[in-house]
Amino acid sequence: MFLLVSMAEAATKKMSCSSSRSLNAATASLKPGDTLLVSGFCKENVIIGAEVSRIVLDGQGTATINGADGGANRIVVRGRGITISGFTMTGGSRGI
Repeated sequence: MFLLVSMAEAATKKMSCSSSRSLNAATASLKPGDTLLVSGFCKENVIIGAEVSRIVLDGQGTATINGADGGANRIVVRGRGITISGFTMTGGSRGI
């Protein structure tokens, strides 16, 4: 029964990287099972913390993550069960 309750609470959220909120802040606020649909040009290095689990980040084939710090990875994943798809990646020293 608990699993069914958790699945029912999963949400699909949208964010534009042109808004004032960062992708880092948006991923930190997601709950297990949530999907974040991202649009625009995200100029940041993304760190998904160990406390984040079972989320989906979907760039929908149009979003870009540009690692602002050329010496750091574009995305660092410390959480579990993270799915990342549909992004173009530039900048930074390495991908994910």
